[in-house]
Amino acid sequence: MSDICINQLLELFPGVLPLSGLVRVLWIDHRSSTVTVIPVDQTRRSKPVRMKLALLVQAKEMGQTKLSQMTADPRSLMTDEQLTRLYPSRIKNGRAYALEFRDFWWPVIEAIAAESERVFCGLTSLNRLVDRHAKEKSLSRQRIYQLVYRYWASGSIKNALLPDSHRCGAPGKPRTNGVSKLGRRNLSASLHGAPSENFALSKEDIARIQHGWKIHLTKGVSVRDAYRETIKLFYVERWELEGPAARPVIDKLKHPSMRQFCYHGPMQPGGMQGSRAQAGERDFQLNKRPLDGLANRGLRRIGAIAQADASANDLHLRSAFSRTRIVGACNVLIIADEFTGLITGFVVAWSIDSDAVRFALLVSASSKVDLCARYGIEICDEDWPSAVYGRIRSDRGEFNCKAAYASCEAINTSLEMVQTGRADLKGVIEVAHKTLHILSGHQLPGTTRGKHRTRGESDPALASCVTMEDFNRHLIRAIIHHNTKEPVAHLLTTEMLEDDVEPTRIAIWKWAQRRGYVAYTAWDHDRLITALCTRIDAVIDIDGVYLVVRRPPPAADEVRLKNYRYLGDLAKKRSWLETARRSGVRRIEVFHNPYDLRRVWFLDHQEGLQPLELLTSDPLLGCVSTLRDAIESQSHLQVQATVQEKIALQSRVEMGALRDAEVKAAQEKTAAAYALEGGVPSKVKQLRDRRENRTMEISGAGKISAPPLARQVFNPPDVSETKLQLTNVLSLPVRKTTNSALEKWLAEGEQS
Repeated sequence: MSDICINQLLELFPGVLPLSGLVRVLWIDHRSSTVTVIPVDQTRRSKPVRMKLALLVQAKEMGQTKLSQMTADPRSLMTDEQLTRLYPSRIKNGRAYALEFRDFWWPVIEAIAAESERVFCGLTSLNRLVDRHAKEKSLSRQRIYQLVYRYWASGSIKNALLPDSHRCGAPGKPRTNGVSKLGRRNLSASLHGAPSENFALSKEDIARIQHGWKIHLTKGVSVRDAYRETIKLFYVERWELEGPAARPVIDKLKHPSMRQFCYHGPMQPGGMQGSRAQAGERDFQLNKRPLDGLANRGLRRIGAIAQADASANDLHLRSAFSRTRIVGACNVLIIADEFTGLITGFVVAWSIDSDAVRFALLVSASSKVDLCARYGIEICDEDWPSAVYGRIRSDRGEFNCKAAYASCEAINTSLEMVQTGRADLKGVIEVAHKTLHILSGHQLPGTTRGKHRTRGESDPALASCVTMEDFNRHLIRAIIHHNTKEPVAHLLTTEMLEDDVEPTRIAIWKWAQRRGYVAYTAWDHDRLITALCTRIDAVIDIDGVYLVVRRPPPAADEVRLKNYRYLGDLAKKRSWLETARRSGVRRIEVFHNPYDLRRVWFLDHQEGLQPLELLTSDPLLGCVSTLRDAIESQSHLQVQATVQEKIALQSRVEMGALRDAEVKAAQEKTAAAYALEGGVPSKVKQLRDRRENRTMEISGAGKISAPPLARQVFNPPDVSETKLQLTNVLSLPVRKTTNSALEKWLAEGEQS
């Protein structure tokens, strides 16, 4: 079968298939052998097209279509904070219009996107879904179609709903409303030909509406009742005493309408909580909760569900900077496919935090060739597959954090937390941990074998000899053996036995690919980096980009990693170094992998994600150390430098004392020599004849300085020969053409 999978980009050549150009694969129906694709270019709305899968496979084999890579829109890779900085709001402390536009349309598109598979399988009609949501929310059908197609064509990402502001005229100029009132005229005004009687909302009116929606819309209270209470609270002109009670008087033209209340009420943080409370928690969970899981749970496909769990490595390690230091055990987080048990992602860390979770997801989703080459292991992509799973099943541990939720949401992966104490609900990953312990950790010196040391037993840490880098190498070999060599005959089905599939996990994985039992999606590398890598501050200096980190307590101060200098093509294109030399250092934000410091990435709003490579003469600096190691190493070197500075200071003081004593002795000898000659001559006489004195010194001692004892032993002076040499030297004729000021100064000295 073909290797075509969902979310791939294909370039179709004209004249071969029903459409041409760049398309994205939306769905593959192997029962009817059809594939659904949609053109990526949605400048003019283009709907999905269904074609025969065999035609597409044949065109690909004949070279009439090929896989393509499209540079992602940089805006789709940005976070909400970055989009806010790129599109600042005209309202003080307000949200960007692009985010408001996206967040308004996303609830409409989300409900339709949840039914995408049913639409592609023909179980429901897209027209029916669009009509229903258009009527419920009083929105344009054409607009909903346009946004749904744009969402599918962009790879089913939420940021696809950002407005195409680059196609609008006069960007950046403020738009102000005129004297006319927004909205169409009501029925009464239309019948009588009167102008619009709509109520023009101000900021205060919108704030009142949102307050009323949030406060009055509770369980058992309808939206109309909440609207009446809001009008009664804020828009009563006066109270007239009529009978036993006062009657409120409201001007029908001076208060918001029911439509305005329903429109602006939910558009606030927590606004949808009012609707949820009004419906009741039980009814919401039964009928109105979002269906973010997989409906066909019993269907076995690779890449559909993964299991993840962390465990100690049961091995004492040595420090990477000094093998004389024992640093204890570390932790291992692995991600395995539930169908085959094949391990696609892992991370080794001192503690499993949000950064470790992101790195494990990144390893699972990307190629492992470069990662294995870092530890001297050569593989190809077929030996260790990659996958972005639709669902990850884990316990309430490492994945139960906001960072893990955000990272999984960015790659359309849902999380499922199993009940505490129910390890049987994720038995695949538990067995994988046991296998890796047997193949790697428990085979190395210093292992605890998962048991506490008994009384009188020697501490296993004394036998430890491997570092974290060594353990990573052994663990990778164990994972490759687990995936490619370990027999798993119990996983073979009747269909696999008929096709004579080898009883290994990698063989079952490849068989499922050929059969089309594939549920994982394909993501481009840039989106994986922005979704799964951590953001960190950096500074641009005159010689490169340096990471800025905060050291752990008790220091807790910001430091620059001096040995980690990064540069790339973007720095040259944007003239970062020249700007830093002229205007000083500038702080930026980069994406980095704390377990691989060989490169970082900067997200430029025009060029997209650009790599910055580590520049160093130390070949092991980026391969061995992690971010935590780099921080501790720099702190340790600073302590050593402080101690060495004290030693150097003591040495400089001692050198100064000896120098002062020797200078004083030399001054006394000079004064004694002048006393033997009858006193100190004038300055003019002292500065005169320096050239002749220099010539006599060279003739007597030579050009090279040598100890006096060595000259006496190996070159005993001959007084007669020296006098002869001096006579010959002094009898040399003086050039009459010497007019140099320097030579005149050397010969005569200062005359003034």
